[in-house]
Amino acid sequence: MCWPPVLIASTKLPKRVLQSAAVIGMQFAEPVLRRVLAEIETDTVGSALSTALATLIDAEFVYEQALYPEVEYAFKHPLTQEGALGSQLRDRQRRTHHAVAVALEAGDAQRLDENAALIAHHYEQAEEALPAARWYRRAAEWVGMKDTPAALQHWQKLRQMAAFGAGREATALLAVGCSQAISLGWRVGLSAADCTVLFNEGCAAAKEVGDLHSLAILNGNYGAVGILVEGRVLDGVRYMTEAVRLADLTGDVALRCGTTALLSYSHLWCGDLWEAERVVARVITLAGGDPHLGARVNAGASALLGARCFGVEWVIGCTRDPNSALRELAALRQQALDCGYPEQAMWAAWCEANLRSALGKGGIDALAQWIAPLTERFGVAAAVILEATRCNALTADHAWQTVVETGATGLCLIRERSAMHPMQPFFLAHTANAHLELGEALLGRTEALAGVDYMRETHSVFDPHCYAVLARAQLELREPEPDIASTLDEYAALIERTGFHIYEGEMHELRARLAEREGRQADRAAALAIAHDCYTRFGMTGQAARVMAVSVE
Repeated sequence: MCWPPVLIASTKLPKRVLQSAAVIGMQFAEPVLRRVLAEIETDTVGSALSTALATLIDAEFVYEQALYPEVEYAFKHPLTQEGALGSQLRDRQRRTHHAVAVALEAGDAQRLDENAALIAHHYEQAEEALPAARWYRRAAEWVGMKDTPAALQHWQKLRQMAAFGAGREATALLAVGCSQAISLGWRVGLSAADCTVLFNEGCAAAKEVGDLHSLAILNGNYGAVGILVEGRVLDGVRYMTEAVRLADLTGDVALRCGTTALLSYSHLWCGDLWEAERVVARVITLAGGDPHLGARVNAGASALLGARCFGVEWVIGCTRDPNSALRELAALRQQALDCGYPEQAMWAAWCEANLRSALGKGGIDALAQWIAPLTERFGVAAAVILEATRCNALTADHAWQTVVETGATGLCLIRERSAMHPMQPFFLAHTANAHLELGEALLGRTEALAGVDYMRETHSVFDPHCYAVLARAQLELREPEPDIASTLDEYAALIERTGFHIYEGEMHELRARLAEREGRQADRAAALAIAHDCYTRFGMTGQAARVMAVSVE
């Protein structure tokens, strides 16, 4: 960098001021700059700082940006800042970064959380790994679920800094960083291999310092990876069960609440709704009405609101009372927003869309539009949820070709970005159904069978509707009665085992169609009567009316 003659004074103070300001950043507050100079300069700057800044302004290196609440300046061009940085020896840069971090720490106490990432960065550049790791933790916890990619970046930086540190605290921070990075990883599409590295590294650190707290969180979040990144739902149950066991050993109620919430999700994904209901009840008891208790277990997600949300949809909504579940989900969505948990609000909106779709109700497109702005904040998992909600909305509008395209987008996100793995049957069921409506029965059968095979292989149950679509395709293709009956028998057994009785009416309606095709009119009438009762019991008025109309033909 070429310095103008006005800056080459005997004291060279303007040059040193510019160099120090460059370390602070493109914008810098005068009080921070003054504290930094007081620490790194051998001579007293004092009132000469104002003169030096005036000189820099005259030379058009910097300009005054704000006067209130404190005087702030900014570099006129990034190259000016870059040149001022490059003109310094590494030792001076390191000392200045340390002074900046200290100055920011001593600054506005109300802004420490907001400035945590900046403070961490300066400690990192000062080559002080442990303080950097502490502040990256604070930055990550402050961001929480407001910006998932940013929070993950902070946890990953903490992990790097802790690995450079030494001693028990650094090792403990490493365990924390790995556990929280895993939790955010499945949301943004971190690969299973990367999550396994984090898990092994974190467990080794936690065991080294005897940290049962971190070990419990690591097992719980790695269980989520098994389910959502790889589709290994039974492994997910195993790891999350171990998380709860470890949490119970600590006696920490917040930890127990958070890990128990994770366990409830695993039971839901594998279709064990009755056990999920029991575990959700335990979460509610542990939380005692506090939506914030245990949130740090799952990277800032509310344990209570999350467990209630999925418990309401999958347990209450799918087993016995979907209309009351809809009312509660709407209330939960608002509560989540009021309590500062937008991700939980998004899940509630998605659950509401699923139930509305099953019941044949409208209002789904509005939910998709509500979810859309949140996808950038919560990563690829949220993008998958958005496409799923759009599939429901498009199906309600009978936009079959667009359903096929949207379903393909959802499947592509899952398979290429390693997120929300067990949702593949959901998209396959929707695309298969759309193909049937478009007169493409063979394509529909292929897609539906792929969804059924996925559930058979992984022991997950999202989405049981694949069986119904497969049976419809078999009927349209005039397949033999034993083959169709076998599909429906397997569907019935799944409903009985899991408790997804919301699908029971459709299953009996398909049995009626098969009986009609085979000329068994008495069996057809009996199946239609059962289907009508099932639809009526679940408040599915449109479906009940359809069955009634068919039964009197």
